[in-house]
Amino acid sequence: MDLDPTTLAIGLRQTERLLIVLGGILAVLLGYRLFMNLPMLERGAGKIQLPGGISIFLTRIGPGVFFALFGTGVLAYSLHQEINISAGAPAATVPGGGPQAAASDRLVYGGSSSAARAAADAEVRQAERNGVVGTIRVLRAIEGTVESTWQGQAKLSALIGLDDAKARLMRGVWDDRDWGPRDAFEAWRNAGMPQPAPAAIARAADVFGESRR
Repeated sequence: MDLDPTTLAIGLRQTERLLIVLGGILAVLLGYRLFMNLPMLERGAGKIQLPGGISIFLTRIGPGVFFALFGTGVLAYSLHQEINISAGAPAATVPGGGPQAAASDRLVYGGSSSAARAAADAEVRQAERNGVVGTIRVLRAIEGTVESTWQGQAKLSALIGLDDAKARLMRGVWDDRDWGPRDAFEAWRNAGMPQPAPAAIARAADVFGESRR
């Protein structure tokens, strides 16, 4: 049975994470047992060097405490760090322009801070998309002015340029869940944007607006 590379990578990284966590738990448990079995010994000492010239000195520490501290540090680091998996698609040539930059799908999996970071990323992307929608409204207003006041080749060139600018702005913040498949949108645009637009890309077509070329 062939496994998807992404699924395999997640499985292997989770196995590695589990082994690290088990090692941290074992260090804490063994350190605790050692401390409880030799409660009267307080001869341990240690020094922790931090960046910026800060040092922490530990004295009169019972046996096993360093094991427990090490295990706690391992657990804290393991739970804080997320797993990042990035997959990039090869560059493709888009109609009406040069080669398009390779798309990169970034999956963040695991870690106590991953959910909050993913939510923050989604909010940023939505804010960027809303900004693009506002900019496209301005460009559509400019299209109306060009349509009614310009003449000849200058008018056609300006309308083509405005259409291209709108499409490039939308590509930069495209979200299939909001606007539908981008390939379908490009195919509809290259076909002359017949109305009504396909239902799958109706929202994207509404943002883009009817071409005035």
